[in-house]
Amino acid sequence: MNPYKDTEQNVYITDPSGRLSGGGLNVFFFPFTPNISVMNTANYTAYELTHANFQQRVFDSGANAEISVTAPMIVRNEEEAMSVMQGSNFFRAAMKMGFGESDPQAGLPPPILRFYAYGIYTNVPVVVTNFTWNFDNDVDYVESGSIRCAW
Repeated sequence: MNPYKDTEQNVYITDPSGRLSGGGLNVFFFPFTPNISVMNTANYTAYELTHANFQQRVFDSGANAEISVTAPMIVRNEEEAMSVMQGSNFFRAAMKMGFGESDPQAGLPPPILRFYAYGIYTNVPVVVTNFTWNFDNDVDYVESGSIRCAW
């Protein structure tokens, strides 16, 4: 059983446009409970009043929420290693525009993805702005076929 392909997961991100499926994946399941942080902010503009000791603030706008997902990626066999590699390609491709002479979608901005988590977030439109993949120094890495993975 490969937990990266289990459709019963509570947290996943999908590409409804299908633009990322060229890399073999248009949905990524987070198989192990991720840490999800949501930051909401409001913007206020300060203005000066004559003979006032303090600035006054007035509401300007609300900012889009930023959702940060930190997820463990555990690899125990070659099939899981391939799923993690496909997931890495999915997230890196989600930050790039179409390009190349043969790409019919050249020049299009990165796709808008949909985020699902625990029934709280359902079909939330998101864009990927950052993808960090850490290779910790306390993990033994081995080569498996054409890929390298941690066991």
